[in-house]
Amino acid sequence: SSVESAAAKAGVSHHSTLFSNESEKHRKQANGWLIATGVMLVIIVILASYFMNNLPNADSTATQIIQYSIAKIVILSAVFYALSVCVRNYRAHNHNKTINKHRQNALSTFETFVNASGADEQTKNAVLLEATHTIFSNQQTGFLSSEKDSDSSNKVIEIIKGVAGQNNS
Repeated sequence: SSVESAAAKAGVSHHSTLFSNESEKHRKQANGWLIATGVMLVIIVILASYFMNNLPNADSTATQIIQYSIAKIVILSAVFYALSVCVRNYRAHNHNKTINKHRQNALSTFETFVNASGADEQTKNAVLLEATHTIFSNQQTGFLSSEKDSDSSNKVIEIIKGVAGQNNS
């Protein structure tokens, strides 16, 4: 029994470390994309000011003005697309960092809640169910625009009601 308990704790600790490592990896990548976003913003400002200061001459033909305008629009569009890629990757890595940190926290606190429940099997099962749900379900972080509000009920209230109902019986 004690060997089984030690193995379970080691497994929880090992998985918590895996999520911590993933969170750190995504944090570093998010920082890289944030720097790339800043660089792209600086490039946009430099290009825009260059294009504004180097307008076609007054004696330029309509064809030259159109050619100049189209070339500048294509260049700025490409730079703005690169900016959107940087921002999207930054948000995705920040989302993954937050999710993995949340999973690490769920595993790190799991043993505390199981031990606090004492011999109450219903509470232990509820804690296990909620920890599993936290680890394997999609969580909202606010970093992704595609996240939809879920209509999930408050599980903590359900656990308290279950424990209170068992104590009244």
